[in-house]
Amino acid sequence: MWSRIRKLTTPNAVDTFKDKKLDIWLFNTSLSASTDDHIKLLSDDEQRRLTQFKHEENRHQFVVTRSMLRQLLGKKLGCSPSIIKFSYTKTGRPVISYPTTSLRFSVSHCSDITLYALAENTPIGIDIERDDKHIDPLAIAETVFCRREYECLESCDQILRNKMFYRIWTIKESVLKMLGTGFSMDPRSFCVDQVLNGENIINLQSKINTESLEKAKIIELEIDDQHTATLALAYS
Repeated sequence: MWSRIRKLTTPNAVDTFKDKKLDIWLFNTSLSASTDDHIKLLSDDEQRRLTQFKHEENRHQFVVTRSMLRQLLGKKLGCSPSIIKFSYTKTGRPVISYPTTSLRFSVSHCSDITLYALAENTPIGIDIERDDKHIDPLAIAETVFCRREYECLESCDQILRNKMFYRIWTIKESVLKMLGTGFSMDPRSFCVDQVLNGENIINLQSKINTESLEKAKIIELEIDDQHTATLALAYS
C-alpha cells in the first residue's frame, strides 16, 4: 500500500514549525485494496464500526484510510500500528491515547484522495475539497460565512467565485479541526479576510479559543486543478 501514498513537500511557509516535525501525506484510496492484513491492523472498536457500513465503497474507504493512518503513526512513533489506541473528545475528535506521545494528527478525505497531517506539540487541522462547479456558492455562504467573507465572494465573477468559495471553506474547516471543535462551533465565529488580503495568519477571538490558541497559521496546499486543500497550525 506504500506505493499508493506520497509525502508532500512541506511548504516554505512552515519553516518556523520545523521543530514540530510536520509531515503531510497524500493517499489515493482507489488504487488500494482492502485486504485482511489491513483489517487486522484495526482495533476491535474499529472492526465493529466496519460492520455498520452498508455500502462496500464506504467500507473500503474506512479500512484503507484507517489502516494507512495507523501505519503512518506507527512509523512516526516507532511502534507496531496495531497497538496504537485512540480516544475521542466530546466533539468526536480522535487523539492518540497509547503510546503516550505529543504527536497530533488530522485527516481529510474527498473522493479518492485522503490527506494526512502529522505534527508534534501543536494542534493541527487539514481539509481537502473537490471543486464542484455546479454548486451555488452564495447560497451556501449565506449560512456559513461571516458578512465580510460573503461580500468578498459576492464581488467575484462566477469562475473566481467558485475558487474563492473553496478557499474560504477549506480554511474554515481546517481551523475548526485544529481547534478540535468541528462544526459544533459556528464557522461564522471567525473571519478569514486576513488570509484573503495576503496575510497567512488568522487572529482568533478569545471567546472561541478552546486550546489557549491566539492565532492560526494558514497554509494553502497545491494538489491539482480539481481540489482545494488547506492546513492550519496553532501559532501563539
